[in-house]
Amino acid sequence: MAFVNPPQRLPGVYHQVESVVRHLSSVPARGRVMDMMPLDWFIPGEVVDIHVREWLSNEALHKVGMTFTPDFPNNLSLNALMDGAELGLIFPQNTSGAPASATHGDITITARKHGAAGNEITVNFIEQGGLFTVTTFFRGNPQVIQRVESLDQLQDNPFVTFDFAVNTAIQIGEVMLTGGDSGTVPAYSQRMGAYLEAAMLEDWNVIAFSIDPADPGYLQAINAFEAWLDQFNTDIQEFRKAVLFNPEDLSSDNIFISNLRQTASFDGTPLTPGDMVRYDAGHSAGAGANHSRTADRQARLSNLQPRYNIRQRTNFMNRGFLLYDQDLHGIVTVVRDIGSFVSTSLTRNIQFTDNRTMRTIDAWLRAVNTLFRRDFKGAVDDTEEGRNLFRCALDVLAMRFQESGLIAGHSIDKITVNPGGFRTWQTVYEPAVIPTAVDTLDMITRITWGGIL
Repeated sequence: MAFVNPPQRLPGVYHQVESVVRHLSSVPARGRVMDMMPLDWFIPGEVVDIHVREWLSNEALHKVGMTFTPDFPNNLSLNALMDGAELGLIFPQNTSGAPASATHGDITITARKHGAAGNEITVNFIEQGGLFTVTTFFRGNPQVIQRVESLDQLQDNPFVTFDFAVNTAIQIGEVMLTGGDSGTVPAYSQRMGAYLEAAMLEDWNVIAFSIDPADPGYLQAINAFEAWLDQFNTDIQEFRKAVLFNPEDLSSDNIFISNLRQTASFDGTPLTPGDMVRYDAGHSAGAGANHSRTADRQARLSNLQPRYNIRQRTNFMNRGFLLYDQDLHGIVTVVRDIGSFVSTSLTRNIQFTDNRTMRTIDAWLRAVNTLFRRDFKGAVDDTEEGRNLFRCALDVLAMRFQESGLIAGHSIDKITVNPGGFRTWQTVYEPAVIPTAVDTLDMITRITWGGIL
């Protein structure tokens, strides 16, 4: 391969990280979030697990009776929960209820789960060429098709069970199941005990405590939940975190609890405080071991409420609250999230510190990349004025990182802009010495409009 010296660089951002230490982490499976919510297709007391691949492809239809498109009121809640998580664990808030059923000749057909969604199941029996085709439809769409010679070969499927006597004849025709009932949905606080008992048996790394602040048992439930989570983490010797809505400043964030106080719209639809908790919990669960959500862009959020001024943001950050911000372009970002990483120790040990370092670097690099591509590349000329504009933008960005408390001991004067010749210049974040428990990292970021670097 031929090498050109000096190298030609396309417009963009180039990073160099030196003196990288070996970063070790031992964490639970990432991306697993747990929550409790009302369902129209459920088995009482049984946790439903939904992988994001199932959710996006509708393979989870037989698990929750919902499709990806918003055809159920609770679908928005599940969409918010699954937007950032890899695996959702949903505990049904419903109690009692009944499965739908129907009689077709001498065959009794019963829905596999309780809930009103069972009333949208239809089973069709036809005969063709000496074979019987039995098709199970859900909401008008075929889900399971079986071709059998006799009823003895007919098998239960994820939607229904078949009950019949030996040598029962097959009757041609179609039947719709009826009588499915979703039961009652008690106050969140009334089901909290069952929810937490189920959570103790599941493997998750973030739990959504999405109780409505208007619930009469809100304050008591919050206090009981925080005590439970503290004891749970102590018992299992791991850090598992929670997200809850806390409009009354009842407590500050800590390493295992994030307190939300803002809501937003998700793809244009307003989220309730509980749904906002689900959204944030899913994204917190999806944050990798080396990833901080601080400065992350939340692509599907808009219409943030309330929005705070600089003084209010500083006040809330100093008091330890999770914050979102929305800029003049309508882009929503996470201002600060100190609990993205979940450690396996009861103290902020070496693993936590090292991974926080890597998460800080990762967040800074992505933020610089986004800033350059969005506001400068192809829009601002490579002139002294353009370079000063970009330096000012970086100064503002660096101050936000400073305010987050994640760049300890760093100052914005370590960001310098050096002209490098015709149609090229560079921004150098040097020497960005980020202290960790075991070593240091020297990070250099160069940005060029193109040309020789």
